[in-house]
Amino acid sequence: MNAKAQKAPPTQLSEAELRHYTPEQVFELGLLPFKPSTLRKKAQAYEIPHSRAAAKITFRLSHIRQIAEQCDASPLANRPAA
Repeated sequence: MNAKAQKAPPTQLSEAELRHYTPEQVFELGLLPFKPSTLRKKAQAYEIPHSRAAAKITFRLSHIRQIAEQCDASPLANRPAA
């Protein structure tokens, strides 16, 4: 590093951002409108973002946000012509 370059400060992640939720917790907390079995099936098919550790499927808040955005629908006026 030269004298002018500075290290960027580490980003602070909240405990909630780092927490992993099971498919059951995601459903019970109402974070997504999918049943646990649907979340598992979509994760196993790599259709939705998720984490896998020790063969367990979990979701962080960043995954949940991405999944929610995938479900967003645009008004007809904003859709590209076919």
